[in-house]
Amino acid sequence: MARTVPMMATDAEAVTEALYGFTLCTVCLARKAGVAPFSVLSALAIIGQGVKITDVVGRCDGCLELKNTHRAG
Repeated sequence: MARTVPMMATDAEAVTEALYGFTLCTVCLARKAGVAPFSVLSALAIIGQGVKITDVVGRCDGCLELKNTHRAG
């Protein structure tokens, strides 16, 4: 029996899912979503059309470094 693996349809969906409940820098967000860092920025632009994306210098929940981070809401 063939096994199917659920996949995200788009980078924007993967980034949205990875960002939910977290404040992450671009690199950590890319790693968690499984997309390239450049794709994260494009995805954030798409997501930002429907959801408020906040970009601030703060502590990343992934690497715990103080840097530019992104969060939904």
